[in-house]
Amino acid sequence: MNTQDMQKALDEAVQDVFETMFFMFPEPLGKDDTAPWVSELIFLARVGLKNTPHAVVLHASETLAHHMAAAIIGTDRPIPEAEVLDVLKEAVNMVGGCLVTFLNLHKQVSLDVPQAERLDSSPLLKSATVYDVDGELLCSGIVVG
Repeated sequence: MNTQDMQKALDEAVQDVFETMFFMFPEPLGKDDTAPWVSELIFLARVGLKNTPHAVVLHASETLAHHMAAAIIGTDRPIPEAEVLDVLKEAVNMVGGCLVTFLNLHKQVSLDVPQAERLDSSPLLKSATVYDVDGELLCSGIVVG
């Protein structure tokens, strides 16, 4: 399976997970609309696809990551970063699971343990989809390695 087909299925998985899990509706941005937003991508969540060289990654702005955590935890209290990272791990795990299901790969592919971290600098956006989620930035992609 090529990464372009995987990215298309990933786009569907992101929409599905964010709508059902977080009650958020990601709107894809055109490539020309992403430049001013890139510096806001400070959280990274990643899950490897076992038996393949690929991984699913999600990049999120700090505000979006906190809104995601508040939606899952069900509170408006300030949420510690460790809990925000846990929510991001769960989100990328759910997106990865949907991707495997959408591509009908569940017999050959399983998921690694998800990881999440705060980044020191913004990632390079190559072949990824960038979304506006209620005025905040989300980026999803398939990476090799």
